[in-house]
Amino acid sequence: MATFYYDESNNHRKLWIDPERRAYNIDKDTQRKVPVGRNFVLGGVVHYSATSSADFPALINSLNLDKSVKEVKFNSIAKGDFDSCLKSERIGPLLRWLISSDLHLHFFNINLEYWAFIDIVDDCLLWCHESGANFQLHSLDEPDQFKDTLYRVIRMDRASFLDLAHSFGYPDLEGKTASFIDALAERVSSLLISPDHEEELEEVGLRPAVERLLELLDASRGIDEMILVQATGEDGEEAMLIDAFTPFYDYTVGTRRQDNVVMDMETNVKEIFDKSRERSDDPVRFRFVDSKEEPLVQVSDMITGLVARCLQFVDDHNHQYLAEWYGKLNKWQLENLSLLKQLIDKSDDLDPTLLHRVVADGEKSKFMLILYPEHFHSQS
Repeated sequence: MATFYYDESNNHRKLWIDPERRAYNIDKDTQRKVPVGRNFVLGGVVHYSATSSADFPALINSLNLDKSVKEVKFNSIAKGDFDSCLKSERIGPLLRWLISSDLHLHFFNINLEYWAFIDIVDDCLLWCHESGANFQLHSLDEPDQFKDTLYRVIRMDRASFLDLAHSFGYPDLEGKTASFIDALAERVSSLLISPDHEEELEEVGLRPAVERLLELLDASRGIDEMILVQATGEDGEEAMLIDAFTPFYDYTVGTRRQDNVVMDMETNVKEIFDKSRERSDDPVRFRFVDSKEEPLVQVSDMITGLVARCLQFVDDHNHQYLAEWYGKLNKWQLENLSLLKQLIDKSDDLDPTLLHRVVADGEKSKFMLILYPEHFHSQS
C-alpha cells in the first residue's frame, strides 16, 4: 500500500471577475514581481513501502539552512519565478536527494483560467450536433484543439476578454447565450485583422486555428442555451467562475482510495476532506498532521512549490520566449532543470497516473519544450 503526502500551491479557493477592475479577484497587485499563479497544484511525494528509507536529516544538512529554521518550506530554499528558482543553490540538493531516494513525485495540476472557460467549446459542439448546424469536426482531437485556441485567444488580450465576459454576466448566461456567442465571435474575428496581434498570430499554426475556432462560433450563433456553462456561487454574490476547489480534492483523493493520504493540517482543506468522507461509502485512509512533525509533508511543500513555479512560468510565456530563455540558461540552471526532468521521468516511468494535468495542449507542448528540448527541436 502506497502512502501519498500532499501539499498545495495556488489554492485561491474561489475565482471570479472583479466587476470594478475587470480582472480576476486574485490579481489584486499588478505590480508583483511574480504574478499570482493560476495553476493550482496539489501534490507531493509518495512511497510504496510501509515506511520510507529517505534520510530527511541528510537532506536538511545538504540544504545548509539557518539553524533558526524549524520547518522547511519552499520559501526556505528558493524565491522568485522559476528562472530565479533554478539559480538557487538549494534546489539541486533537494532534487538529487529525491532522485536517489525511494520517493516519487506526484501531482494534480489544473489551470484555473483554462478550466473556467473550456465549457464554452463543449456547449457549442453539443448544440451544433443537436441542432443539426452545418458544422463537422475534422478529427477526434479537434475539441481539445478548440479549447487550446480559445485559451490562447483569451490570453492575447485578457482585459478585453474579461470585460466582454463580465458584461454578459458570465457564467450566468441565462437569456443571453446567443448574444454572448455573437459577441465572442466578433471578438475573435477582430483579433484576426488586428495589427496589434498580427505578429502573435504568425506563431506556427495559430492563425488557422483561430480561423477554425471562428467557424465553430459562427455555426453556434443561434445557440439558445448552454448546459455545461453554469452560474455558481451563493445568492447575492458575483457569478463565480470557480466557487470551490472541492471537486479537485474529491477527484484527487478519489483516485487514492486504496492508499494512505497524509496532508498538512489546514482547516479549509480538512473541511473539504471531511465532507468527501461523509459522502463516500469507501473512505480514504487519510490523516492530517502538523508539518513540523512530519518531514515528508515538508518535502512535499518544497517540491510542489517548485513544480508550481515551473508550470506557471511555462504558462506565462510563449514558445519563442521559452526557446530563447532556454538558450540563455547558465550551467547551474541547466543542471537543476535536468535534475527536475530526471525526477519527473523517474515518477512517470513508475506510474504515469502520478502526474495528472488539466491544461491547454499548448501548455503541455511548452512544458515539453523546456524539459525535452532535444526532442522538440528534432521534430521541428
